[in-house]
Amino acid sequence: MVQKRSIHFLVVEDEPEVADVICLFLGGNFSASFTMASSGTEAVEILKRGEQQFQMIISDFNMPNGNGNYVFEFAKNNLKQTPFILLTSDAWADHREFHNIEGVGYVSKPFIDDVLIKEIERLLDTSMAEVNVDHKFVGISLPTLSNIRTISHPLYVKLSEDKFVKILNANTVISSENILKYKEKGISYLYVEKDYFPEFIKNFRERVLNHMLFKGEAFKACESLELSAGVHEVVLGAMKSFGLSKDTEELALKNIDMVRQMSEKFSELNAIFKWAEYSEQEYSFLHSVLICYLTTEVARHLKFDSPYSSEILSLAAYFHDLSLESHQVKNESRFLKAIHLQSKINKDDLIAVKNHAAVSAERLKQWLVCPRELYTVVCEHHEKPDGTGFPEGKNSEQIHELSACFIICEDLVQSYLELKDRSMVFRYFEDQKPLYSKEPFKQVHEFLLAKLGQTQNPLAS
Repeated sequence: MVQKRSIHFLVVEDEPEVADVICLFLGGNFSASFTMASSGTEAVEILKRGEQQFQMIISDFNMPNGNGNYVFEFAKNNLKQTPFILLTSDAWADHREFHNIEGVGYVSKPFIDDVLIKEIERLLDTSMAEVNVDHKFVGISLPTLSNIRTISHPLYVKLSEDKFVKILNANTVISSENILKYKEKGISYLYVEKDYFPEFIKNFRERVLNHMLFKGEAFKACESLELSAGVHEVVLGAMKSFGLSKDTEELALKNIDMVRQMSEKFSELNAIFKWAEYSEQEYSFLHSVLICYLTTEVARHLKFDSPYSSEILSLAAYFHDLSLESHQVKNESRFLKAIHLQSKINKDDLIAVKNHAAVSAERLKQWLVCPRELYTVVCEHHEKPDGTGFPEGKNSEQIHELSACFIICEDLVQSYLELKDRSMVFRYFEDQKPLYSKEPFKQVHEFLLAKLGQTQNPLAS
């Protein structure tokens, strides 16, 4: 039997609390040991002494008394085989001295667990390391659980990648006090055993569909959107784990129908964006629900050649990023810039983002009948009217009219979720007029710009 080894990390971080979080996280995922340094100067002194061998260096950039580049330059010149990860709140584009160098990675702060793990695995041969990985559980976010109230299966909290502890028994009522208590402890997800997840889906579907049926017209806009985001989370989790079942298909279609009906009742963008501002749902689910709402609103007012334009756009809104993980959707803009710059950071993420339109479109063929236009919209949702998009660099004359609608709506949603300033969003969208000056983009852009400008103070609360 081959003996596996522990990984020894040098962690360079001037904030003790952040350093503790990094070590706790890595200790939960690897059989790891750590040496800590609170400044670049201290880290270099440790490396100069040569008393310890490190398999990886993880360093902040902005530190007093020697920054991350000081550590990196020493390591590059003296420890050429030691991988280096820059872990910082700075943009990657601001640190070109780290670009295109073998064995160098970048993770933004606050770091996402999966992103840091993937960077370590990309840079370090972990096949000989004691890596703790467990795929027997499926995570469900607290906002989604709050829509269920009573759970049919035990729920677990994740302490590390290989350790899950049961905290709620089956048939337990989840109170708002429970949810608040978990939030205060920094818990975002609870977990159900994967073997029970198909049954969880059936029960979830039954409760949610009944909730939709009996509450019906009494739904408020924010309630509908919050529920829709939660349903979308569960549907995507089920599809990624088990493929498309009848239960998940029915739940997905009913969910989309609810948002489309809600669009007819609530046409004020203020309320919709305000919900997104205060919702605790993950970025990827907010992203999909908002696009679904906007495309539905456009399709209701503008005439497209397809008689099922609203249905096709709604399906595309929920499943255009089907093959991506949540952190890849949230950081998609950064990954796209990295692709453009031919950066080698986050290699797996860059490949996933670059190929996701085609991969997601192929996965949609799990439906026995996938409308041709749906396949087209998902394939083209990253094209641009000026030909600078991908994967084919199509221009406005080559892009389908439904794809054009989707591209503009996604642009508006992403700008809002990133800027979080409503007047700035309006100005940004107004500045996009030259880009969207040709059909089939022009009519969609003019319609949405008019909706944003209906008040003297656009998008004001």
